[in-house]
Amino acid sequence: VEVQPPSSAGALQESLESTIGQKMAGVVAGGMLSNGMNSVAQVFLDVEVGAIDAGKDAFAEEPTSGDKQGEDDDAWGSKTQQDHVANGGSLEKAEDFAEKGLVVVRSFIHKSHCTVTLMCLVIAAGLVASSVIGIGGGFGANFKPLQYVHAIYNIFFAGLIVLLDGEKSMFGRLGKYQLLLFHWLPCLSTMRGRALLHVYVGSLNLAMMSNASNFFWWVVYLSLGGCLCLAGVLLVAHHHASACCRRRKQRAVERAHAMAKDAGGASKEISNQVHGAVAWGQAEVLEIRVFVRSNHFTVKLFCFFIALGLMFFSILGFFNLFHALFNPFQYLLGVYNIMFAFVMLILDGQASWCEKCGDPRKKIFRAAPILASEVGRAAFHFYVGSINIVMMPDSIFWQIVYGSLGGSLCLASFLMVSAVVKICPTESIALEAHAFCLFYTCAYDDFYLFYVEAYSDFYLFYAYLQSTAGHVLALTFDPAAPSDQEGKLAQSVLSEEYERHGEHMDTLRGPKLSELNRARFANAPELRFCLEGCKLSCLLTLLSPSRSVGSPSEAMSTGMPADEDLMARHQRTNAEAKKWREAAETAISEATVLGAELEALRRRHDSLRKRKEAREERHHHDALSLAASQAAEAVKVRLTNQEAMARARAERRRLQEELELQRAATERREQE
Repeated sequence: VEVQPPSSAGALQESLESTIGQKMAGVVAGGMLSNGMNSVAQVFLDVEVGAIDAGKDAFAEEPTSGDKQGEDDDAWGSKTQQDHVANGGSLEKAEDFAEKGLVVVRSFIHKSHCTVTLMCLVIAAGLVASSVIGIGGGFGANFKPLQYVHAIYNIFFAGLIVLLDGEKSMFGRLGKYQLLLFHWLPCLSTMRGRALLHVYVGSLNLAMMSNASNFFWWVVYLSLGGCLCLAGVLLVAHHHASACCRRRKQRAVERAHAMAKDAGGASKEISNQVHGAVAWGQAEVLEIRVFVRSNHFTVKLFCFFIALGLMFFSILGFFNLFHALFNPFQYLLGVYNIMFAFVMLILDGQASWCEKCGDPRKKIFRAAPILASEVGRAAFHFYVGSINIVMMPDSIFWQIVYGSLGGSLCLASFLMVSAVVKICPTESIALEAHAFCLFYTCAYDDFYLFYVEAYSDFYLFYAYLQSTAGHVLALTFDPAAPSDQEGKLAQSVLSEEYERHGEHMDTLRGPKLSELNRARFANAPELRFCLEGCKLSCLLTLLSPSRSVGSPSEAMSTGMPADEDLMARHQRTNAEAKKWREAAETAISEATVLGAELEALRRRHDSLRKRKEAREERHHHDALSLAASQAAEAVKVRLTNQEAMARARAERRRLQEELELQRAATERREQE
């Protein structure tokens, strides 16, 4: 992939994303063309052209005009596109098919509050202890089959809660299972998803209170179920509080951007990168790519009708028909059965049914990519079937109904698993027009690693690892019957590679090349390989770009570049990638400096704001003091006036009394 150093803001964004942890990968869908070994060359051409197109779209940069090799690549790509058009547009069909079948999930792993985490770990320990004691018959436990199954699943859910809420450092080497859990169930990486799980397990334990054998187990179920539901509520509250804090911080960053606007447009772009880098550093990025695998038509039809029956009889049970007489646990399980049946109908129904209703099928796969695989769907069907097969109502009719539904679901799960782990010699899958396979291109320092993921819907034969060359040699052919000459050519190439690297091939799962007499092609349905067992991690130390597909003479005949050309392309790409990394590191350093300046400006702004608030508070206090003194003076004057008026009234009364006394004395003298 020809990578140019980033020069625009969009390229800077992409470079920082890749630097902080996003893998530099191009996803290409390669179509199967005709004519034997030419299809091998064409598949690798598809990878090169698609990766170059992905690089152009991501970095919005055209190849350097002075780079002759880039011009050759463009000419090579144009010829490849013409070949695709000539062969019926297989690349376009493959891209359209991959767009519908490929599910991509990008999210962050949320961390719970330490209090909620500690609470959930204690509850998980309580679930394990109570389940073990109950299975052993302690404290008067008289379990029925339903309670035994519930106790077993309680242990499973307790381990799940520990994996979700525990820190990766707690598990040591087992920490990879936490990431694996988040990979297959990304909905549990969010606090709302974990809250739903806690409420689900808690509600089941609360409903089991009706089946408690004595008061002790009634209290146990009440405590565990209530605490789990409370933990779910706390997780939801923590999620909304974190969202509010995140929005508040975002508004603060926007204000900082407004303050730094005078520094120039580049500073704003780099500050955006600082904010993004800080966000990526605080939360662990979760990126998942999974391809939706389909079950056999018979299994899908079988599961679809079972789901319809489960939903129908669960709804009937609520109306107490046929003397159902359910207890609270069975009513609650009926509600969950309706939800489970709805999910099964979406999974096993036609994908076109959901496209006009908001596409809930894709939403389910994004929330739980494990359901996109046969094993994940088998585990889901087995769980629903196992809890229904042991739910024994009092009525014989309902015992038969739930036993039949649960047993059918368990049987369907075994059929799904057997289709994955077993080589089906008589199974034939209809190919629409072409067979497609997905290629992932991962860039490393010294080589490019091409590998293939084969799925149950694809016929991919003779795809194996060259452990010293670092490539997967994928011989794919047109569904039309190949000629004997093509078969001999393919067999000779495979035999040569097997003789060189046979000791590494023996470690891979599946039939060995030495056991096959002739080449198998896509139109031969009597043999199908399950290649998901080919693990690349154990062979990474042996990889090097020392050899292309076949020998140099074969490379010339098939149109593939020779070894020297591959090495030159790798070296040039590594040099360009080094420039790109240096540009990204320079941008990050500049962003760090600007971030420090923004932090200093923010601190100065806070200091000025605090001084202004202190000055305003002092002025306000002075105004209040002046008003209080004026009010006191007014009160004092008022009191003085009141005292003077009182003295005047007293003097007037005294004068009136003296006048009356004089008048009385005058009247007495006159009388005398």
